[in-house]
Amino acid sequence: MDINQWRYAGRRMTFFGIPVMSFLVFFLWFPFPSWNTFFFCSGVVFFYFVLSMMGFTVPVLYQVILRVIRGKKLTGRPWWYRRSQR
Repeated sequence: MDINQWRYAGRRMTFFGIPVMSFLVFFLWFPFPSWNTFFFCSGVVFFYFVLSMMGFTVPVLYQVILRVIRGKKLTGRPWWYRRSQR
């Protein structure tokens, strides 16, 4: 059985394990070329690299933060309906 060529089309692009989209932050460096901006952009790329090494992406990290803020108890009823049933 042949492996379909489109099987891996949905994977994110990486460059040495760093998501390629994180390199877009260097476009911030071009209008204001200073060493401070370069180090800031490099720090952001390093942060994305550490996240990808831990298995997180930015959308996954966003969902984890929302889950922590929201709490563990999820109900299917709105707060005003639950309050009126007491």
